Amino acid sequence: MWRGQILSLMVVSFMLFSTPAKAFSNDPTGKIFIAKSFGDFSNCGPISALMLAKYINSDFRTSDLNADIIRARKITMKDKSRDVDYRWWNMRDIKKYLTHMSVQYDEVVMRNNLSLDKRKNEIISRLNQGNIVLINVNMNDLPYNSEVGKPYATFPLLGKAWGHFLVIIGYKEVNGQMAFEIHDSYSKNGKNRLFYANNIVNSINSYNPEVIFVKNTKTMDNLWASASW
Repeated sequence: MWRGQILSLMVVSFMLFSTPAKAFSNDPTGKIFIAKSFGDFSNCGPISALMLAKYINSDFRTSDLNADIIRARKITMKDKSRDVDYRWWNMRDIKKYLTHMSVQYDEVVMRNNLSLDKRKNEIISRLNQGNIVLINVNMNDLPYNSEVGKPYATFPLLGKAWGHFLVIIGYKEVNGQMAFEIHDSYSKNGKNRLFYANNIVNSINSYNPEVIFVKNTKTMDNLWASASW
């Protein structure tokens, strides 16, 4: 019996790591997804950081989102006695929060010397290894689309780019093109939302080339359940 189980596991392992997947997700049911409150235009950074922490620690709870955001913002502030600063977060704030929460991460700067396909394949490879990916993009660079893309209009805010943090959790082939599966905290419609990969990679390059990978080692059962061919 044990020999049969071991053989089955070897076959599954071979298929999983040698067969190109057309769909893969590290959070297929959206367990780690968090949507911002209505009218909130300043907390996509802290909320995305909370999703990263939630991915690593299954016991992490966000029962009071406002309190969790305040706590996260306090962590990044030098003077903890001051009132909470609701400025837009940057990657430095994200990394400070992750370090405080003992979340290990890998930071990569995707320079122009890498082709679009190489940058896209790097993200896909990391997703296959159990990483989820934090990016910061100008949402005006991403087209509106009712099927694949953002489900809302964007525009410059106070003359600035519409910078926004997104969490890539997987990928799927749609209409013959590769799309990234993304948690977009902007609305509830952002859970497991699909964006064409080429658009995402181009937007990373044009706004902020810093990318953060956070890895959570999955069991073979979880990998088998979330992958399809």
